[in-house]
Amino acid sequence: MRRLHIFYPQNDLALAQNLENYTAPAAATVLARSGAGLPMWYGEGGDEFVSEGVNARWLNEMRDTFGCEVSPWRHETEGIMPAPWGWSRASRRYFRRLGFGGDAMPDDCTLDRLRELSGRRSACILGRALAAEGLMPEAMVAEEIRNEAEAREYTLRHPDALFKLPWSSSGRGQIRVNGECDFEARRQAIAGALRRYGFLTAEPFHRKKIMDFAHLFEANGGKVEYAGLSIFKTADNGDYAGNVLASEEMLRAMLEGGDAETGAQLEAIADVQCRALEALLDGDYEGPLGVDMMTVEGDDGGRKIVACVELNLRMTMGHVARRLHEHYCEPGSMGRFYIEGGATGRAGEAETKDGRLRRGLLRLNPTEYATGFFAEVGETGGFSVCLTR
Repeated sequence: MRRLHIFYPQNDLALAQNLENYTAPAAATVLARSGAGLPMWYGEGGDEFVSEGVNARWLNEMRDTFGCEVSPWRHETEGIMPAPWGWSRASRRYFRRLGFGGDAMPDDCTLDRLRELSGRRSACILGRALAAEGLMPEAMVAEEIRNEAEAREYTLRHPDALFKLPWSSSGRGQIRVNGECDFEARRQAIAGALRRYGFLTAEPFHRKKIMDFAHLFEANGGKVEYAGLSIFKTADNGDYAGNVLASEEMLRAMLEGGDAETGAQLEAIADVQCRALEALLDGDYEGPLGVDMMTVEGDDGGRKIVACVELNLRMTMGHVARRLHEHYCEPGSMGRFYIEGGATGRAGEAETKDGRLRRGLLRLNPTEYATGFFAEVGETGGFSVCLTR
C-alpha cells in the first residue's frame, strides 16, 4: 500500500512528553517546516508526502531532474497508509487533523507499547543480548538505575559515567558524572529525573571514541531484516551533524579500518540484533529503525565496537542517507548528507547526469528556508574521513 509521509523530527521530544497536544520548541518546529519536502528523497515510488509550504516550482524542478516518484499528497485518505517519521500521540494527532480515522493508526494501547519500546531500556536489552554472545564487553552494557543509591554505586564502578533520561533526542537528557565528587553536584538533577520517570539508564562515558555508526533495519510482519550501515557525526552537544553518503561496501571498509576481525564482528552483531529485535518488538512495530553504536579505541590502541547506545524506532537520518545514495547519487561516489542553519539563499552547484548527483553540492529543500538540507558529493574517497574524529 502507498504511504503518506510527514517529516516530524520532533517525535522523540513528543515521546518524552507523551502528550497529544504537544508543542515543540521553536528550533524543532523550524527544522520540521524546513524539511517538509525531505520525504520526496527517502520515500518509495508511488508514495506521497504532505507538501504544505513547499515551493511548487522547486518541487517540479527536482522531480524533473531526478525523476523522484514520491508525489505531493492528493488529499485523499483512501488506499494510503500514514507513515510519520515516528509514532507518538502527537504525530497521530497530526494525521487525525488530515482526516485519517482510527483504523489507519495505532490505538492508545499500541502507542503506549511503542513508547516503551522507544525508550532507552531497549538499548539495555539489546546490549545484554550482545554481551551474552561475547560481542560486547559486559562492563559497557547500559544499565537501568532506579534510585540514588544505585546511581552513586554506578559512579564508583565507572568514575566517568553518563546517565540518560528514558526518552530524549539528539544528546539531550544526558547527565554526565565524572568522579564521586562530581556526583554530589549532579545528585539533584539525577534525583529529579528519577522522580519524574522512575528510572534512568547509565553507561560508561567513552573518551576515546573513533566513529559513530548505526545498523539500520526494517521490521515487517514480525520479521526484522538488516537494511544497511550508517556512519554519522554528532556535535559536542550531541546534535546530529551529518551522515556519510557512500555504498554499503565503502561504509563497511571505513568501519573495519582494514581489520578483518572487526568486519566479522560487525556481521555477527547485525545477526544477533536481528534476532533480539524480533523478540523485543514481537510484531508490534513495522517500519524503519536503527541501532546507534560507536567504535572506540581499545586499551591496546586497537578498535573495539561498543554497541547499542540507542534504539531509534522510527525513520532515521541514516535511512535518509542510505536511500539518497542508492537512488540519487552516482554509483561509486562518496560524500555527505548534512543539515545547516542560517542557509537562506544558499543553493550550491551540482553536476547531475541521468537523474543522479555526480559531484558538487545539492540543496534538498527550497532556498527560502533558513535551515538547509544538503547532499555533497566529490571524487571517490574525497570524503572518506569527513565525519570521523
